[in-house]
Amino acid sequence: MDIVISWFTYGDLLRRTWDATVLFTMILILRKMLGERFLPSYRRALWGICMLCIIIPFRIPVFHSLYEYIGISDVYTNIEHWVTKMSTESFGTWHLAEIKGSNFVFLQKIRWSCFNFLNQVIDRYTLRYVLTFIWFAGVMIVFMVFIVRNIFYYRHLKKHSYLYGIRDNLPVYITDDMGGSCLFGIVNPEIYVGSRALDNENWRSLIVLHELKHYQAKDNLYRLFINLCAGVLWFHPLVWYCVKVLEHDCELACDDRILVHMDNSAQMEYGHCLIAMAGQGKRKTTAVSYLNNTTFKKRIQHIADYKIPTNRDLFFNNMIAAVSGLLFLFCIMS
Repeated sequence: MDIVISWFTYGDLLRRTWDATVLFTMILILRKMLGERFLPSYRRALWGICMLCIIIPFRIPVFHSLYEYIGISDVYTNIEHWVTKMSTESFGTWHLAEIKGSNFVFLQKIRWSCFNFLNQVIDRYTLRYVLTFIWFAGVMIVFMVFIVRNIFYYRHLKKHSYLYGIRDNLPVYITDDMGGSCLFGIVNPEIYVGSRALDNENWRSLIVLHELKHYQAKDNLYRLFINLCAGVLWFHPLVWYCVKVLEHDCELACDDRILVHMDNSAQMEYGHCLIAMAGQGKRKTTAVSYLNNTTFKKRIQHIADYKIPTNRDLFFNNMIAAVSGLLFLFCIMS
């Protein structure tokens, strides 16, 4: 428990929250400014680096950080000192007003007994302990919800699916579940294809290929890691918003890995396949990549406008990734 409490003692959780705000805002600004020039695969990589910078249990010791140059370090230090002061202050200096009169001696003793008891409780569980308990309880609740939902969804998939075949050592199941097609699992992942794909053999092949690309990119492990990081900062609304944006970038990156090997007619067929398979709902799980209609229009528009990246585009994105990585590194230096 002392290790958990040390997060508030040294303001580490507050620092992680601030780092998340800065790093996530930087990526969102880059996505907005660069648009389609910022390739989804590079966005996916930067999201992962950003999450890693936040979750690592140490900081790189240097004499100066980026926050000092932009004038934020002093503000952060004042907030950290306030949290430390409030968490270690003793509330034993409170006093009750003196009660005069012999008729109220007994009542005065009762009040002082109650006050001493409350003072001991407050002194033991100061603000630092209370905030630590709230944060830790929130983390446990978020993790338990993720685990339980995955277990129930896995049982639901098994109940409403049957084995169709084996593709690249991965079992492929046909499911009538309304959650759509997905890659589910961590140790032994499985591919689940919606029953709509049975109407068209080409669509079925494209959906399996889509999920295989997720498997080759280790998106099931990647999304588990992202959700674990989000669970640590469960109280930060920007984190959960960025998780949704990140999931969309993962889908776009997976589409790009398929489209790069297709001609125009095959790309159109792939888009028609997504349209046919879309609208089957969405499941929020930690170890699943899925087709959904959350940002479906943007995905279809991305497929329609897709062009194979040139060497110039790749060089531009490499430069953006390198500069962003250095900025992220400077941000986490302490």
